[in-house]
Amino acid sequence: AGGCGGSVSTSRSVSPAPGHMSDVELNVADLYEVKSSEGPWYPATILRLKRNGRYEGELFGGGCSVHYPSIKRHEIRRRPQRRQRGGRSDDRCARDSRSPARG
Repeated sequence: AGGCGGSVSTSRSVSPAPGHMSDVELNVADLYEVKSSEGPWYPATILRLKRNGRYEGELFGGGCSVHYPSIKRHEIRRRPQRRQRGGRSDDRCARDSRSPARG
């Protein structure tokens, strides 16, 4: 009888490196910015970590949101802290004339 010996993992999911991918909080509005495919950074909500190690999110700008299905970790950063008023903003879209291009 044959078979695999030892401790070979059959899991297909990606384990995040310590301190690397697990530091992104999911479904928190106004916490992150994501670099769009055109270059500028836009406010974003990160929705989930995918099995391939990339993230899925919504970018906000120009009064609308754009779904980004494949965001690399280095394309995500924390938004600069502005004045804290004791709560989250209900305004989920930036008030400029630009809008993020789909990635």
